Amino acid sequence: MVEVGLEWKEEKGSQMPDVFLDRLSQGLFTDFGQMRRARHPYEDFASTILGASSGMKVVLPGGGELSLDRKGIKQLQAESADGRGK
Repeated sequence: MVEVGLEWKEEKGSQMPDVFLDRLSQGLFTDFGQMRRARHPYEDFASTILGASSGMKVVLPGGGELSLDRKGIKQLQAESADGRGK
């Protein structure tokens, strides 16, 4: 980061804006023990869909059906977020 900042100052004649510095160094000093596991894009998609839903009905293979209200959806999201849903 120091080298990037020095190159910026040399080329632009001014200090790198804090916005760029913050974005480029995001996560650089994060404790890996506290980092969340990587998420698959389908998890983000499902989270978005569930977050916008007040209820959900899913037809299961074999003819069964699963229905969740807002409370059930929130619980499913919480369990998925902390890894208990796996």
